[in-house]
Amino acid sequence: MKKKIVFMLINMNVGGTEKALLNMISEIPKSEYDITILMLEKYGGFLASIPSEVHVEYVKEYNELQDSLNKPPREVVKSLFKTGHVIRGFNFPLNIPNI
Repeated sequence: MKKKIVFMLINMNVGGTEKALLNMISEIPKSEYDITILMLEKYGGFLASIPSEVHVEYVKEYNELQDSLNKPPREVVKSLFKTGHVIRGFNFPLNIPNI
């Protein structure tokens, strides 16, 4: 039975991390490992360079979550309260220390 490996990336832009991942994948024995790349965004110059035996999956909900993930938590909660999403605001994690 093959072992499974998942790599997670934002996208496949032309960059050092993405190139290093492609080089590493080319060295992994495909007969022993089932490789999946999980991406948040479906674009980049290296998309066509992903070997055909590598599974590629995308987080479809990322566009909806992107704002919440990139903004400071307190800003997200304030925004939720202002738009009438009080329960979601209270459920959003606030255990981030003040900086």
